[in-house]
Amino acid sequence: MRTQDVLLVAAGLTVVGLAGYLVWQAIQPVAACTPEGAERTTLCPDGSVIVSQICQDGAWAPTNASCPSEPPPPPPPTDGLLRVQLEPAVAAMLGVNNEDTGVDGVASGLWGIDWISLPAGNYSLDAMCCDPDYGSYVIQRHPFVVQAGYITEIIIDTATWVPTVNLKLME
Repeated sequence: MRTQDVLLVAAGLTVVGLAGYLVWQAIQPVAACTPEGAERTTLCPDGSVIVSQICQDGAWAPTNASCPSEPPPPPPPTDGLLRVQLEPAVAAMLGVNNEDTGVDGVASGLWGIDWISLPAGNYSLDAMCCDPDYGSYVIQRHPFVVQAGYITEIIIDTATWVPTVNLKLME
């Protein structure tokens, strides 16, 4: 027997088996349900749950509920982003302190800080420089606020160490 003949026989047996299964399914009794009012649920792709069937008169009846076509909008963010730039660029150690919790050093960077996520709250930024004769010392402490859903961008003019703080809505 050739391979082609074997495949045709196998395909035929598959069709016969499928037809037999469908007939068997059709003659099976409908599963009874109890208690009256019991619900079957379906998990939708967006994570929501709908009631898809309800027990009525001892049989499962569809509810005609359907999954939402679009997922719900995400909840408002609780964090904001921080970016710190030094202009002109100089080697300065930057340290971020959480003033609400009293925790110092929640973030740090050399030359700047790029896009770190912080919980909304009150913070301060220490700009520190190193001097071979005196070690590290704080040049300035700048208070700032991180708002949920916003980018806090701090640009420090290193000639005067005066910051400019800009808030931008995250997109």
